Amino acid sequence: MYDKKTINFYDKNVANYSDWSKNNSSFKLESKLLSLIHEANSIIDIGCGAGHSSIWFSEKVGSVMALDPSSKMIERLENFPKLKTVAGSILSLKMKNEFDGAWASFSLQHLMKRDQKKAYAVVHKILKEKGTFYLGIHKGKNSYRDNLGRLYVPREKQELSEELEEIGFSIKDISIRESLSFEKKPIEIMHVFCQKI
Repeated sequence: MYDKKTINFYDKNVANYSDWSKNNSSFKLESKLLSLIHEANSIIDIGCGAGHSSIWFSEKVGSVMALDPSSKMIERLENFPKLKTVAGSILSLKMKNEFDGAWASFSLQHLMKRDQKKAYAVVHKILKEKGTFYLGIHKGKNSYRDNLGRLYVPREKQELSEELEEIGFSIKDISIRESLSFEKKPIEIMHVFCQKI
């Protein structure tokens, strides 16, 4: 399950994190996700955080579920009528074949490896046939806590690709680039697009 210290950080820093994530949102990757879906009617935003992507998706498709284990993050989205908001974990979802696309932008990296794999399997289950999954995740080998107390479990490209393929995804694109964290530290990140097969 999600790490309590990590959730506590997001509960206590809704405004600051929202401002930071808004300044880092270009919606190019969200647009790419939709371009890879033949007909996008339903999207789930897994670990939606401040919800900027959820709101953007809600203006493009008919149905958007914004899911986050931080109840405080979810509270700020409850006034958006086009969003179905759920305070909870992807690991608890019992749906099947519900969504055309799944968006998980740097949220599932807060899970331990075994739970990441479980989460990817749930995503596979809740996606419709040929549904597309975007995963943003830090690149690296070792788990750690940052200076704010958040747990990070980064992954290496080959290991992650093999894990996703084993679950039943076809990798469409993986790109690696340098970025800056919320703490303004240099990091390597991966953008992964894959399709349910």
